Amino acid sequence: MDFASKVIVKAATQEDIPILELDQESSLFQLGYGKYAKLIQGLITEKNSYLAENLFNSSVEVGNLLDQHGFPVHQEFKTASKGLIEEEIRDSYYNLLVIDSKVVAGIKKEYKLDEGRVTNSKKIALIKVPLEDRDLAVKATDFLGLQLAEVGILITEEMEPVIIEVNPASKINLSDYAQDSERIGKEIIDLLAPDRIPIFSILSQPRQDLTIDFLATILQESGIEASKLSQGKNTNFFKLGVKRILSDREVEVALFSRTPTEIEQNGLIYQASDLVLLNGITEKLTADSLLLTEIQEKGTVILNADDSQLVRLIEQLEGKKLLFCSLKRDNLIIQRRIAQGKPAVYLTNRNLVLFDGEDELPIIANQGFTDNKIMSALFAIAAAYSYGLPSFMIRAGLKKRINKSMDPASLFQINY
Repeated sequence: MDFASKVIVKAATQEDIPILELDQESSLFQLGYGKYAKLIQGLITEKNSYLAENLFNSSVEVGNLLDQHGFPVHQEFKTASKGLIEEEIRDSYYNLLVIDSKVVAGIKKEYKLDEGRVTNSKKIALIKVPLEDRDLAVKATDFLGLQLAEVGILITEEMEPVIIEVNPASKINLSDYAQDSERIGKEIIDLLAPDRIPIFSILSQPRQDLTIDFLATILQESGIEASKLSQGKNTNFFKLGVKRILSDREVEVALFSRTPTEIEQNGLIYQASDLVLLNGITEKLTADSLLLTEIQEKGTVILNADDSQLVRLIEQLEGKKLLFCSLKRDNLIIQRRIAQGKPAVYLTNRNLVLFDGEDELPIIANQGFTDNKIMSALFAIAAAYSYGLPSFMIRAGLKKRINKSMDPASLFQINY
């Protein structure tokens, strides 16, 4: 990994932005997931303009272009075809690093005179750089369409500051700015604005995969682009599917369904989940296992309050945001949650109900569904509520998926 990639990856890690290594040899990375994903390769990012970069590899004389549009340009303006500038002015200029129309760092290069090469770069305090010099660097990069560039400014007693060098991202040696690398990395992250999409991990026993279908339909019917990947026998296929979904720029929510055994054997593969739905686990799976340590700090764990194996995890999950589902309103955990004014999802004699901390909101009527189907629907309701969807959207989404063979005229009525 080159120096620039290390700087950006480190900054992304500090900002808790997920990182996917796409190609190790070429230092190609993806920062963020889904619709927030951004590609980087050193300082070459999605914010680089191809036209702006190509100016420095074409027949266009960048110095002449700047000069013709009123920018003060030195007669020895450097281009890719020229060598180092004349010795007598080498020590009279400094380079400013511009990111997103802001000067973020500056250096003064020292040259070994007998060999004509750079031997060192000294950091300069930006507060000592005149405001007009910084403005000149910013205006030049804006004019050239560069969101990340290095501008050389020549300072002499005889004349006003002039531009003597402009380097696009592809020609910048970021190691020259090593002393400011942490700040530079953060500025590049702010420019790219990568971020994570919510990841829902649905953990259930084999052949209990209805929750992911219910939840995907609810989200999609609410106008949210959700992509799902269900459990399967081929682990490699699942890993490839995860990468495909997390790299899809249209995906807003990722839904991954796995069995506890698969999690124990292969881990979660992706970075921490925002929501984990646990509907039945093995005795070996505890709060200290990989599964539960991979939940976002502000994430939610949805548990089956009727499962004693899950209930035993409550004390171990202290500090986590919990939401419970039950087939019985008189379940002790559900009753406690209601008394505390905390959300819960459960089955009454008539309806599947969402308690939002204040009111019981009937979602759909119970028309003799199997316990498995009811619990899957309860989990989907809980997950959609945790995501922030209102009850009417949750209800509408379930209409598209649950028990299609039943009479739609009676299936989704609410029983009062």
